[in-house]
Amino acid sequence: ISLGWLIFAPKSYVPDPRYRPNDSYNLKGYSIVGFGIAIILILLSCFAMVGTKNVGVPTVFGKTTGETYGAGLNFKAPWVSVTDIDGTVQVEEYKDEDCIYVKIADGGTACVSMSYRWRITSDGADQVYADYRNSEDDIVDAVKKALVSTPVKTSINEELGKFDPLSGADLTPDMTAEEIANLKLNTILPYKEYSAAIQKNVDEQVAELGGLVEIYSVKISFLK
Repeated sequence: ISLGWLIFAPKSYVPDPRYRPNDSYNLKGYSIVGFGIAIILILLSCFAMVGTKNVGVPTVFGKTTGETYGAGLNFKAPWVSVTDIDGTVQVEEYKDEDCIYVKIADGGTACVSMSYRWRITSDGADQVYADYRNSEDDIVDAVKKALVSTPVKTSINEELGKFDPLSGADLTPDMTAEEIANLKLNTILPYKEYSAAIQKNVDEQVAELGGLVEIYSVKISFLK
């Protein structure tokens, strides 16, 4: 608008030549006001604020640039848009009726109460945004369903499939029902040992996904 005003506005304007013939105004000079506002707006558009522990994903006309911005004030080109991706640690918990059902080594079914902590990595934020921005769910929820829940549940099934509560029991074919009922079995799961094994299994699966997410810890608290 300022450029158009500079080109097409009359050079001078006389309010009333009959009474004030010597008064005139240089109208083109007013374009400097518009140019000043434009410069301020351009300068403001060169900065983007990224929230604490979030990751900024820059895009140019809808396409990611392959870079990411850290938390705080970041300098960018005016035509670059920046989207905040939640990079905080997410805590997921399964317990009571929401426990995870698995098959254990003796063929029985067990239900696992557990929790795990995860987050989207700063290096993978741009790829996550490109892959899941059009999802019906929030980006974090979409990533959890696609990249986190499945590896965690798969690892739990693989590791707990090795747990046999009947191992070491002195079972014989001629035992009576009363003798079987009085057997003392060690059905307590070694939680730390299995949590560590599940964590290792999860890390291997997540690494195959390209390091888009990081799962900090997996803790089993109860096996029913």
